[in-house]
Amino acid sequence: MNVPLIFIFLTISGLIALGVMVYIITRFKNQLKNGELSPGLLSHYITKKNSKGDDIYYPVVEFKTLSGQTIKEHSIYGTAKDKFVENSTVNVIYQPNEPSKFFIEGQNPTIAAYITIISICLTQIIMTFYLYRIDPNFLDKMVSFIK
Repeated sequence: MNVPLIFIFLTISGLIALGVMVYIITRFKNQLKNGELSPGLLSHYITKKNSKGDDIYYPVVEFKTLSGQTIKEHSIYGTAKDKFVENSTVNVIYQPNEPSKFFIEGQNPTIAAYITIISICLTQIIMTFYLYRIDPNFLDKMVSFIK
């Protein structure tokens, strides 16, 4: 087993996942900062399957933008089916230049992103400690491998 190659592979894949999570958090915060708020009617949910075959529920909302445009579309974020009541009024946060890309106030995908970031960091620490216990020269091998 070539310890440095496994470590490098897992580190690179972890960094890619971290980048995706930071992108999700940044995009959500920008949507909150630059978005406009409008009341809308949540009529129903549409169901889509994720990569594991599980059902993800996307609330369908009709709302009017501040410029008067009527939008009836599903939220960009999925949610639990019982998170919002059907045929109820919800607050929609949308981007003025692309109002069909909206989410409902109360949806927050960053929680999962933060948990993923913490998990990746802890995994990296545990993996480094484990590899160091197996081979105390592990870090020296990493430095020579990089050179």
